[in-house]
Amino acid sequence: MQISSLTVHCASLCLDVINGESFEKLTMADIQSWQDELYSYIENRVEILKFINDTQRLFINSVRDEVLMILMLSKENLFAESHIGSLKNCSGK
Repeated sequence: MQISSLTVHCASLCLDVINGESFEKLTMADIQSWQDELYSYIENRVEILKFINDTQRLFINSVRDEVLMILMLSKENLFAESHIGSLKNCSGK
């Protein structure tokens, strides 16, 4: 199996954020506000690919949006799990 270095970096980034102590305190707006920072992070990783500018922007935006989606889904699932746990505690189950 071949995995690109960009895939490893993006997975590592997501795992670092999700496993961080402050992840529970983040809001969806906080995560969405990282768009520019993530774009720059990814742009630095793909400079060596020598894409045409428009293609590079599209590629970086796509990768960035996927990272944001993973973080938001993780946040949503974390909220759902804690909410379900609270409901179970309230119902005595």
